[in-house]
Amino acid sequence: MPFRQKPFHRSGFYVLASFAAFGLMPGQAFANGNDAPASEESASDENAPADAAQNQETPEGQLTPEEFAQLAALANSVFARDNITIGAGLGLIPTYEGSDNYTLFPAPQVRGSVGGIQFSTPGGPGLALDLVKDQPLSGTEIIAGPLVRINLNRVIQSQINDPVVEALGDLDAAIEIGGQFGVRLNGITTKFDNLTFQTNIAYDVAGAHSGFIVTPSISYSRPIDNFVIVSLTASADWVDGNYADFYYGVDAAGALASGLSEFDGQSGFKSVSLTGFAGFDLSGNALDGGFAIFVLGGYSRLRESAAATPITSIRGDANQFIGALGLGYTF
Repeated sequence: MPFRQKPFHRSGFYVLASFAAFGLMPGQAFANGNDAPASEESASDENAPADAAQNQETPEGQLTPEEFAQLAALANSVFARDNITIGAGLGLIPTYEGSDNYTLFPAPQVRGSVGGIQFSTPGGPGLALDLVKDQPLSGTEIIAGPLVRINLNRVIQSQINDPVVEALGDLDAAIEIGGQFGVRLNGITTKFDNLTFQTNIAYDVAGAHSGFIVTPSISYSRPIDNFVIVSLTASADWVDGNYADFYYGVDAAGALASGLSEFDGQSGFKSVSLTGFAGFDLSGNALDGGFAIFVLGGYSRLRESAAATPITSIRGDANQFIGALGLGYTF
């Protein structure tokens, strides 16, 4: 597979969609205040021997001393106030969606929380906001807010790295505007893990593909000690006929120029994906912010029109891989 360094396009940003996400955000990596520490009366009998109290089992629904210490540390952490994480890394992605050639690309990432409003880069150059101000350490959080991103897939013809696909011509950039909606459940198997169900919906307002893309996802995340966080995300992309025909269709002129057969893209699920992420805080304590290293890897399987188009089936591969390594800083 030939490699070429190139500017960003939309699929490249999926690599770093959560690249700078490392940081135990209040209510994201820790559980609900319903798991509050026991009262002084229920904690122990003041007349009981100290060693006996230490050997008592923690009643169900109450925090262990270690968990209480973690919550106390969180209350005094960088994430208990306004915070920003910025990151930069190097990713390996297909040169276009459906390509079997890969390229290295640099990509920035930013996310954080200001005034209780969380923001991040939404799987592409752009911005997503979560406008719901959940209570810190709540058991259930609501995710809702706008997003805007730019889709640069096959926009720069010379970066496609396939002369046949290049003969189809370059595409216009799409500006996709929509929203993100979901729910995050904290405290699934431990006091500090979470499970997130989310759907992003976006529509091109620039007149490029003039279509919709809907992305449902399920993500599980948990911290390990105070300096490592891992997550696993399963997602799918559904697109309408306008989107599919714009990126996967081959019209008569394109068939004549490229030698590929004509093809009409149809609405449907264009891909299913599985992505793993790990972050390692370099100070040994993620709660104090500072530098962290991020590693990400993912696999996508193109489906329906995205796989059947000769752009993929003849010139590329329906199996798509991504990887990334980077450095982030939280303050």
